[in-house]
Amino acid sequence: MPKPTYRQPIKDKVRRKILKHSVNVLTTDRVNAPVVRRDEFLETLDYAVNFLKKISYPQNLLAGVHLEAEQFLALYSTKVGNKKKSIWGRTKQIITTHC
Repeated sequence: MPKPTYRQPIKDKVRRKILKHSVNVLTTDRVNAPVVRRDEFLETLDYAVNFLKKISYPQNLLAGVHLEAEQFLALYSTKVGNKKKSIWGRTKQIITTHC
């Protein structure tokens, strides 16, 4: 049986693809980079709240969920969502365009 190696062509190809994608997401395509998208958060929250209601979770304990969600979304909109390109992304774009 051949000894496993890290230098297999298919592995190198995948590594290049992942690295290229990672750099693009963190620079030129940064707007699509949040770890948790707003719509995914809201869907998950709705699912969880509906599940808890279904199993008769006390309503008074669910009362604060929407306030917490609003606070999270306020933070999300300023710190997570819709980011501009990083400085490196703009620099990379300038270098690519002008060189």
